[in-house]
Amino acid sequence: MGMGRTEDLVFTAVLLMSCMSRTCEEAPQTLVQVNLHFRHGDRTPFIPYPSSQWQEDAWPEGLGQLTRLGMRQQCELGQFIRRRYDGFLDKSYIRTEVSVRSTDTDRTVMSAQTNLACLFPLSGQQQWHETLPWQPVPVHIPLLQTFPNSTFEGCPRYELLFNELMQSELVQEKEKLYQGFVSKVSSLAGYTDAKLENVWNMEDPLFCEWCQNKTAPSWLHSVWPDTNKTMWTMIRELTHYYWRWQRGTDELRKLWGGGGKILSEFVGNMQKKISAGPSNTSVPKMFMYSGHDSTVAPLLAAMNVFNNVSPPYAACVIVELHQDPVTGGHWVQVLYRNLSRDPGSMNTHPEPYELSIPGCKFKCPFDRFLSLNADVLMTGAEWTEACSITTAKERALKIVAIVAIPALVIVLVICALIFYSRRKRAKQDFTSQPLLSLEDEDEEEL
Repeated sequence: MGMGRTEDLVFTAVLLMSCMSRTCEEAPQTLVQVNLHFRHGDRTPFIPYPSSQWQEDAWPEGLGQLTRLGMRQQCELGQFIRRRYDGFLDKSYIRTEVSVRSTDTDRTVMSAQTNLACLFPLSGQQQWHETLPWQPVPVHIPLLQTFPNSTFEGCPRYELLFNELMQSELVQEKEKLYQGFVSKVSSLAGYTDAKLENVWNMEDPLFCEWCQNKTAPSWLHSVWPDTNKTMWTMIRELTHYYWRWQRGTDELRKLWGGGGKILSEFVGNMQKKISAGPSNTSVPKMFMYSGHDSTVAPLLAAMNVFNNVSPPYAACVIVELHQDPVTGGHWVQVLYRNLSRDPGSMNTHPEPYELSIPGCKFKCPFDRFLSLNADVLMTGAEWTEACSITTAKERALKIVAIVAIPALVIVLVICALIFYSRRKRAKQDFTSQPLLSLEDEDEEEL
């Protein structure tokens, strides 16, 4: 931090390396569909730590907003997508080829728009303005979100389970091990208490300050004697634990950030494309989803390929569907593009990494891909149900209610039928009689 501005040089270097590595390469003929989920670009911090000299008024864009650097990162990602899938996608925007969705935040919508502007640079008949070389591409925000805007949003059970994990012996031992550091750094950052969450909360604004070339606090690069590491290194290492613990159990992994929902969306898109056929334009060739680190990481975790490191800005998960031209069989390829966004990083590997789902090879048969991920695939309704908080007592009461209510209805119906039957019989037996019978009247006349 406090170093000169280098992002423009890094941006240019990444472009050059990417161009050299895939100069004239087109997408393979086996490719049928692509599903992409990427994180937004560089942004301003959400909440500055208390002692930071860079409070809200130091960020003209506002808190949590996309920066110009973030726009350049998304433009570079859009250009990468163009290079990788040139020939698969038309050079001009075609409505039936691409579908784009975003979460409902400024930074994700703006990231998608910037990405698309560089994926589909204006050309030919789509030219509509003499001086504005921009092709508008629709970005949809579903009324019912495919994925939440944060880790805990819409999933109280996940929050409950995560809080339970934080009280576990494993986490408590780790917190005890770093108690001295946590206490010291919390005090320096201006927090009134000393807890591990403070370290996680300050890592984000400190990183944002670094990316925007703002002067770092003097204590940040001092060495912590117990580890002989700088305090900044320690903060980042402890933050890695946070990302690891968020999927700390099988149930947490299934619920975390709606990762299973996102993967289900991908699977549904691929199944529709398989049913329709590769040449059928009713199902798009590419689905793009603009989200957050808290949605990209859960998607990776759902497939058991997350590396426990926060996805960097503009990180992109790619799930490709291919078809064998001879056998007609389909397979899936998962890739992850995660360029380092640390200022000064040269990123000598601009191409995405090939990921292998545990239990399968990189080119994973589609049916095998489904079976390996079956435990996390869920619809939005299923995810909502799984996220509800119910205790054992509540579940027992629910079962009793399910059994008792129909039984009660049956009893009430039987009682009503018995009552109606008796009332009808009583009405039939009753006849009106005069005070004196006709025979009595005759006797009186005699």
